[in-house]
Amino acid sequence: MLRVISMFWRRRRRVPVYLKWVLTYCTRATGALFASFSLRRDQRWAGLWVISERDDEASDSGYQLYSYIVENHPEINVRYVLSRKSPDYAGLPHPENIVEPGSWEHYLCDILCVKSISTHLYGASPGRYFSRLMMPFMRKKSVVCLQHGVTKDSVPHVGLFRGNIVISSETEKVFYQASGYKRRDGFLETGLPRFDGLTSRAGEASVHRIMVMPTFRWWLERETMEEFEVSEYFKQWSGFLHSPVIHEALERNNQQAAFVLHWKFKRYSSLFKSDSRRITVLPPTSTSVRELKADCAALITDYSSVFLDFAYLLKPVVFYQFDAQRFFSEHHPGGYHRYGFGDYADSYSQIADQIDIWAQTRFAVDQKTKVGVDEFFYYRDGKNTLRAFDAIRALNP
Repeated sequence: MLRVISMFWRRRRRVPVYLKWVLTYCTRATGALFASFSLRRDQRWAGLWVISERDDEASDSGYQLYSYIVENHPEINVRYVLSRKSPDYAGLPHPENIVEPGSWEHYLCDILCVKSISTHLYGASPGRYFSRLMMPFMRKKSVVCLQHGVTKDSVPHVGLFRGNIVISSETEKVFYQASGYKRRDGFLETGLPRFDGLTSRAGEASVHRIMVMPTFRWWLERETMEEFEVSEYFKQWSGFLHSPVIHEALERNNQQAAFVLHWKFKRYSSLFKSDSRRITVLPPTSTSVRELKADCAALITDYSSVFLDFAYLLKPVVFYQFDAQRFFSEHHPGGYHRYGFGDYADSYSQIADQIDIWAQTRFAVDQKTKVGVDEFFYYRDGKNTLRAFDAIRALNP
């Protein structure tokens, strides 16, 4: 709890945002709660599962689980939360099951469901963490976190979470428990459904394309454009995009690079440009990150958990961590630690050297890495979604 209070204090500039958020949620949820009493015997709301992830993208574990359910278990009454403005909306199976985020229907689903499933820690609620305020008045439910990716750092405010967590490795338990998660029986050791979407495209990677994906920093999320432009983050990654040594390495090895910001930084995407024909700068919403992970042969990142997706697919990774001290004391305050399944670079020249090595080895990983990956993950068999579904169905509210 002290860690959570400390985190909110560091982010105190966002207090007005949180206050507006909780007031809006409680007001709307109270209205939906009264309306729900007349619906509790209605079979259209019986045994309801609600699944969500990001409001504007269907490409993660939630989408994978939803697709599996509607294709294989039509007896399950399921809803999937996604904005109609999402480019993925038109391609979703069974559009009659899609719920608009924050809508009246979303609030009713949150109140009446028996399974609240999300890639976030708060389930599929429109109130996110504040949903706990209304939980005593709702239908009893199992709350499940599918995770956006494999946990590899400390987890903020997980001490407030009482639901179940889908995991892929034993190391995740260590991070969750060290961060304050109390339920030792709360882990569902099934593997992340998102991995099944990756393995279904295995073998399609191009040996001429590298994905570059830095993660976000919470202390920059609400900066003005001018403030962001003078940040170390912008200077370093803009410098990468304009680095002659990177350009030469890509040209020398006939490689292309796809640079994609984290979605939380999409408002700053117009600031990032490259003068190299070898580097394509993609806005976070312009393409599916899932497809890029499958299509690209290697990854350059700082701390993104995407590196574990690449490890799962036996693709090489290089880490460029120029602000590690601050990141591991403020963004993830669990202390500095090195990640597995990758090499480290301290300069653009060292990244360029790694590009040369990848080209020479055709992006192969060594035997030690292969063994380490097999030991790290519970499963690499393409059946994570099946196991997750069975485990969630067996939960009692």
